[in-house]
Amino acid sequence: MGRILIPLLFAALIQNVGTQRHSGIDKHSDEYRAHHSGIHGGDEGCTNTKLDLVFVLDESSSIWGPDFKAQLQFLSHITEDFRIGPDATQIAVLTFSNRATDHFYLNRYNTAEALQKAIVGIRQQGGGTYTNRALDRMRERYFLAANGGRPGVPKLGIIITDGASRDKALTAAAAAEARAQNITLVAIGVGANIGREELNLIASERKGKPGDKYTYTVENYEALDSIRVELSKVTCEEPAKWSPWTPYSTCSKTCGDGSQTRTRTCPKPGKCPGAAEQTRPCNLRPCRSKSNISKEQERVSVDYLQLSDTPVDTIRNKVLASWTAWSEWTECSVTCDTGQTTRSRDCRNGVPSTDCLGDSIEVGNCSKRLCETAWWTQWSQFGSCSATCGDGVRARRRDCHGGIAGINCTGPSWDEQKCNEKICAVWSGWGPYGSCSVTCGRGEALGTRKCIGGSSPQDCRGPDRRARPCKRQSCPEWTQWSHFSQCSVTCGNGERSRVRTCIGGEAGYSCRGDATEYIECNQRPCATWSQWGEYSSCSVSCGKGLKVRKRKCVYGRIGSDCRGEDRQQKSCQAGSCEIHAEDLRVGMGPLCPDGISSDGTCITPAVESNLSDQSPCNTQQCNIWGEWSSLRSCSVTCGNGTQSRTRVCEDIENNVQCSIRQTDVRSCNEGACPAWTAWTPYGACSVTCGSGTQVRSRRCEEGVPGVDCPGSERESRPCNLGSCRVPAFWGEWKDTECSVTCGAGILLQVRECVGGSPGVDCAGSGEKTKLCVLKSCPAWGLWGKWGACSKTCGGGEQRRYRSCENGEPGQDCIGSTVDKRPCNSNDCPSWGEWSPYSTCSATCGGGLKNRFRACQGGGVPGVDCLGPATESVACNEEQCPYWSPWTLYEACSRTCGGGVKTRTRVCIGGVAGVDCPGPETDSADCNTRACRKWTR
Repeated sequence: MGRILIPLLFAALIQNVGTQRHSGIDKHSDEYRAHHSGIHGGDEGCTNTKLDLVFVLDESSSIWGPDFKAQLQFLSHITEDFRIGPDATQIAVLTFSNRATDHFYLNRYNTAEALQKAIVGIRQQGGGTYTNRALDRMRERYFLAANGGRPGVPKLGIIITDGASRDKALTAAAAAEARAQNITLVAIGVGANIGREELNLIASERKGKPGDKYTYTVENYEALDSIRVELSKVTCEEPAKWSPWTPYSTCSKTCGDGSQTRTRTCPKPGKCPGAAEQTRPCNLRPCRSKSNISKEQERVSVDYLQLSDTPVDTIRNKVLASWTAWSEWTECSVTCDTGQTTRSRDCRNGVPSTDCLGDSIEVGNCSKRLCETAWWTQWSQFGSCSATCGDGVRARRRDCHGGIAGINCTGPSWDEQKCNEKICAVWSGWGPYGSCSVTCGRGEALGTRKCIGGSSPQDCRGPDRRARPCKRQSCPEWTQWSHFSQCSVTCGNGERSRVRTCIGGEAGYSCRGDATEYIECNQRPCATWSQWGEYSSCSVSCGKGLKVRKRKCVYGRIGSDCRGEDRQQKSCQAGSCEIHAEDLRVGMGPLCPDGISSDGTCITPAVESNLSDQSPCNTQQCNIWGEWSSLRSCSVTCGNGTQSRTRVCEDIENNVQCSIRQTDVRSCNEGACPAWTAWTPYGACSVTCGSGTQVRSRRCEEGVPGVDCPGSERESRPCNLGSCRVPAFWGEWKDTECSVTCGAGILLQVRECVGGSPGVDCAGSGEKTKLCVLKSCPAWGLWGKWGACSKTCGGGEQRRYRSCENGEPGQDCIGSTVDKRPCNSNDCPSWGEWSPYSTCSATCGGGLKNRFRACQGGGVPGVDCLGPATESVACNEEQCPYWSPWTLYEACSRTCGGGVKTRTRVCIGGVAGVDCPGPETDSADCNTRACRKWTR
């Protein structure tokens, strides 16, 4: 058996050494471009390639409309590189944003013209970048036989995207599942927002080039055509195939470990995985020749042959030490799992390790059935919940220590429990738009929605209200005011007015306010004379005098505002006067200017009749009074002041002024000072409904408003006697959209406050909610049972499946139809280390020595651990000790009369009688004839 196993193991080792691994090449290097530009050098193209090709296009909102069209144009161009049809290449297209959208399957179009027309007709949807949903959709549907998938035909998915996906982990998992179903994925990134790391998570490795993946990047969508040739090569790329192996060559040796080789060729050098040459051992038996006699044998032979002086008996009595045969193996040290067993031997005629080389005890491994003492470890902590709301799941695990889960340890190794089962906050449907914010002109109408299941609108992303512009008929409006008219009077409370017109409506109703506006003007009282006062007493106490009366110019100035005199005088007679001469001194002419002197006495006309004798006197011209000066300003502006004027006595005769000056003082501004009166009560409202004004007034007594009395003499305030329109009222309740598209939800009912504002003109609320029940929602069915583990040890995988009831997976039911979990994570049974080789079974002539190994981990050799549990190699193949040829007979011991002659031989490589059976000497009679005797 050992001679059969050795070449097999050696051949496997040679094959592993000869297998080369290709390292990845930087896709941006010149080496990469040169390498890939030559992939199909000299090829005729791939128009005859059978291929099922699905394009997966990003249509998220981050892509500008013209860029999306450029992407479609690129697709249209690249289809020209294929022969389209059911026996050639089939092409399908799906797009993705928030969801994956089917456009057409593989078996939809069989001509390039129809295919290109369908591609340019694709419309962009917009939304987020959920790449994982598109990958799941492609894997689950697009390669099905019903949709054109063909068994045995290569499956290729080309993903074009411009941004990082929303969830890299889900994208990587979806890509891995697709690759596991033998779908080759090519990832193309456009622009700077897509990272090469994510492209590598999606793309497949090039065949035979670990680490080198099908990824490409371009600066923009216009540059997609720059990789068209390279991408066409990728779609055509098929692994090159080796030619059949040649027969093995003749063994290099006839004995003593020779080797044989065989070869194969690759039509495309460097494209075929594996080695081009294999070598295996042959003719392992040792060569039987003198050259193979061990040095020890040669030494013994030589030593023996050199013992010509050593007595034969000494050599015969020499006994060498040697091992006895091995004992039987002892019982295994354990009754289950892997234990040890031993065997022993004795050093005959010697001391172990001194006279006998090797070990006296040999230890081997022994395998028994699996122990039944396996147990579960403690449960791990629960992991994080798979969702923050809406029925998440968290899991924990345990291991079967010392056994295999499901065999030695009963029960599950994984435990799941639901978490975060609260309903996710979700927006209700939008309610209908409310009334326009205005009754005419441009305004806004508001629509609202409610965050159901959340404590506030912030729990639902997005606004809770939206607005749209609304426009009604043009509003009635006033024209511009005309100019104010002239004041109706110059004084005494006049009015000025201006007017405007209500266009498109009725003044006071459609156009709020008055069509005519009045303002007071010239409110000061008109200047007027007061009544004449009483005449004063006579200006003289005797004789003829004057009486004077006065009047005032009220609210004005004499001469400018009040025309006429402010005083009147009349003569008065106060009786006869007695004048004494001493009182009529010269120079007092002005006191009696018309007097006539008689005996030194001045006689006035009043007393003229009493004079009996008259004669002219003082005939010189009398002095006269000059003109009065202008009146000085009043000493006060109001409240009884005085003003004065003066005149001077003029000497007419001498044309000089007298030394006498006369002053006239009179009262002025005798009335009270100007002051506002108290305000009058507010008058009636200017309108009987709607918004009007009330006015009150005051007067500036003894003055001019705005001049003598600061401030306004009129004051107004708004007054509102209620709306002129019909009283507001609630309209009918109207249902908005249900918060869900299926199942039970909530809808908002709204009503409009017609002709007013809710809460102001209409009492109560304009909103309320009620339950709405629609058709059953698409929902995942229950998970099926877990399938068998893909491996019995070393970390396998279990799968279970579910179906989307009332909908389509990936479109109506978010998530995957398959669930996975690890299983049988215990280490696989494996061979232990080989034991040391045992002692050779023969000391010469070709024996075997064995070594052993145990199947660890509770496995059964030949079942769980493939390969032999024992291995044997040849040993001690040198010849065993043997007799040398007989020497020639020695001389006969007697020359006659019956002597003995002897011959000998040597036990080469051993001890005579021990290693070489039989005698060392051989005797024969000789010279048996009778001896001659002397006769007497």
